[in-house]
Amino acid sequence: MVNGTQEDDVYEYQYATLTIVSNNVPLILAVEPVRHHSVWEDGDGRSVSWAEVVDRLMEQATDLVDIDLVMADKAFDQHGVFHVLDQRHDVDYLIPKKEDSEHLRGQAEEVRDDPAVTARVEQDAALHLRDNTPYIDTESDPDVDEDNYSHDVTFMHVPADRNDWIIRNANDTGYALFATNCDNVTPMDAEDLTNRYSHRWDIENEYRMVLPMVPSIASKDYRMRFFSFVFSTLLYNMWRIVDHSLKEIASEAYDDYGRGPHEDRLDPILTLADFLGSSLILMIMDGLDPPDRAV
Repeated sequence: MVNGTQEDDVYEYQYATLTIVSNNVPLILAVEPVRHHSVWEDGDGRSVSWAEVVDRLMEQATDLVDIDLVMADKAFDQHGVFHVLDQRHDVDYLIPKKEDSEHLRGQAEEVRDDPAVTARVEQDAALHLRDNTPYIDTESDPDVDEDNYSHDVTFMHVPADRNDWIIRNANDTGYALFATNCDNVTPMDAEDLTNRYSHRWDIENEYRMVLPMVPSIASKDYRMRFFSFVFSTLLYNMWRIVDHSLKEIASEAYDDYGRGPHEDRLDPILTLADFLGSSLILMIMDGLDPPDRAV
């Protein structure tokens, strides 16, 4: 479950995660290894589609929590992913869209050229699957209707500042193009939805904390690599849960401690470094012989 590259005998280990983001505590709910172009295994470069990866992540996560809205990055802009989220898991999604059609490019130009337009919404664009849509068997899938129809999609064009999902044109004017299956989206709703997308920055910060904790191992065995990554995500979750518990204790002890309804998440009481240090001390102490009792 690793990725191939253009060079021979070069391995890349990639994992997809599903994280719950909120004002209280972000937690990693699911981890799935990703395999693309694994030519050394079968000679054909077998790849697992993003739709299958998303389906597996959702199966893991929905065993733990109820999910209403899924926000993914632009790599998941695929018909199969949209179909899996809408039809198989019955959740709303919000995913940046690639500017991959003349129609969408024309809509984007109108948004860029008219300063009075803050958002443009195109509702009820029918999503029709292709016969070769990865992971979706259009002939036997009961959720696929006539003409391979899946569901209706809304496209939203809004101004954007964040570099991770923004598209730029020649004069460096930024705008964002999103796809969603939410119903009855107005231009005002579009801005609210895309503002919610900024919560995904929790995931970028999460990776910055998780990756340095991944044990350095020389083994190329994907099982060892996968274990080391999952172990690091568990450490991260434990830290988040302990820190959140400390905040709950502090809020009960001090009436003026807490966060207003429009304030950002509280800074950690327990830093990740302190958590790891205290965990190491506890593990070492657990291995020591108990002190002699005084008689």
